[in-house]
Formats: sequence, structure tokens, C-alpha cells
Amino acid sequence: MNVHFYIDRNKRASDDRTIWAYISERDRSFLLHTNAKVNFNYWDKKQQRAQVKGVKDKILQGRLSALNSYLSELENKLLSIADKLRTGNVFITFDEIEAEIKKQFSKKGISFFDYFDEFITVK
Repeated sequence: MNVHFYIDRNKRASDDRTIWAYISERDRSFLLHTNAKVNFNYWDKKQQRAQVKGVKDKILQGRLSALNSYLSELENKLLSIADKLRTGNVFITFDEIEAEIKKQFSKKGISFFDYFDEFITVK
């Protein structure tokens, strides 16, 4: 499985563009919203990360470095989810991996009862 990061290509959008994770394997792929934005002037398309070198403002350098760390952690988490699923089931499909990733990264909040059910299951 491969993970690549791209910024929104909408030229009518503001200077801050949404970062998308493009997750692919063989001929299958899907997009995942990273909940992060970056000014397109600071985006390095080749490295798929924010460009920190050449930025003189220390606060902006820190923010861009934090963004790069976040993207690296996100990439590692996505690959970890796929590895865990494959460890449990060698014949798992990409659609099942996609569903699990989308489930874990959905914006829907977990209710008290969901936590309570999980607590009862663990105990």
C-alpha cells in the first residue's frame, strides 16, 4: 500500500489549500481528508511535505515542521492499520482496508454508549 500527499488544486481557493492523502494499491485507490491545510507557496510537490528550508520566520518554520511531523505520523498510522488487518487475515481485500481506515478517521464522534459497550466487552 502506498500513501501520497497532495494539496487541493482548486485555483479559486485561498492560498491555504487542503492536504489530501491519496492511498493506493495496485489499481485501487481512494482519497482521505487529512484535516490539515498549508499555503501552496510552502508546499513541496516532489517531497509531498511542507517546505521548511528558506523560511525565515521561526514561528512559521515551527508550524511547517509540525505539519510535516503530523503528515509522517498519519502515513505511519495508515500503513499500520493495513499491516494489522493483513496480519489477522492474509486474504483481506483493499475494500476492507479502505472501510476500516475510513471508519477510524471518520469525523463522527463516539458516544458515551459506544465507550460503555467497549468497556463491558473488555471487562
